[in-house]
Amino acid sequence: MGRFVGENVSNWGDYVYVKENAVKLFELELKKLMKSSPNILLSSVTDPYHAPESKYKLTRGILELIVQYQYPGLISILTKSTAIMRDIDLLQQIPNLEVGITVTTLDDKFGKLLEHKAPINSKRIEVLKKLSQNKIRTYAFIGPLMPHLAVRKELIEDLFQEIATTGVTSIFVEHLNISSYIKTRLMKNISGDVYDFYITNRDDKKYRDIINQVIIELACKYNLKICLENVIEHHQL
Repeated sequence: MGRFVGENVSNWGDYVYVKENAVKLFELELKKLMKSSPNILLSSVTDPYHAPESKYKLTRGILELIVQYQYPGLISILTKSTAIMRDIDLLQQIPNLEVGITVTTLDDKFGKLLEHKAPINSKRIEVLKKLSQNKIRTYAFIGPLMPHLAVRKELIEDLFQEIATTGVTSIFVEHLNISSYIKTRLMKNISGDVYDFYITNRDDKKYRDIINQVIIELACKYNLKICLENVIEHHQL
């Protein structure tokens, strides 16, 4: 999205532009949507519980409107942040709600290399458990799946097994977007066996196919429904 605000792609993750009028605009749109009631996602490109949310409370303001209007369409929230627990009082009042938590790995040390500004994955697993305990429908967004998992299948199973203990019954699964700028940033943050894998293995599709089969088998084993029926892939031009 940086191209819309004049930011170079290499700066991704180092800036945030706050839509300070988001709540006001949302209410105008919400009134129009009440009859048709399409699904609403908070949100896909930028996390709805990004750090500035603690100051601006834009997501909370939007949730308050959803509760006030008792919007009947599906509200889906996707986040990596434990800050969503702040709004548990509102979540419990939304008539048609699901909350997704992104989980990448059970290895918090490796996870910090991939997402150094996000809460560690073990904390996200705990959030999934707490949401389920509070009778909120949840799903896990598993991704990005790292290609080296094709030769470490036990790590994928450990992750699925842990997610299954949270009360989740459905999952989205996404492969890593291997665009050149993402790969360049990734190589700066990893080391050891994982780094060696990326240096010596270039056939990304081969490893995606291996992982896809493992995902299908594990989803069946742990009774987890794969949303969209397939692992999400990013096809490079």
